Amino acid sequence: MNGIQLCAEVRKSSSIPFIFYTARGSEEVASAAFSTGVDDYIRKERDLSHYQILARRIRHSVEGRRIKELYRASVEGSRDGLAIIQGLSIVYAN
Repeated sequence: MNGIQLCAEVRKSSSIPFIFYTARGSEEVASAAFSTGVDDYIRKERDLSHYQILARRIRHSVEGRRIKELYRASVEGSRDGLAIIQGLSIVYAN
């Protein structure tokens, strides 16, 4: 099983942050990874400072997921009437 297949399996039951970290990157691989549901895509580098970038992207992905979950819980748990409108469409109403 490759990383794209693994992500597809994980996405069937979980929305945990998934970062595709590969040495065999290309635009085709990145496109397939994002269409499978990865949160981020990083190509491996030989430079050790690259790990700082990787750590930053991991933090960003985890924090973003936490914010979405907190927002979802706040909206769904609201006892007040609430509607979310994007443009001219209502995308959520409780």
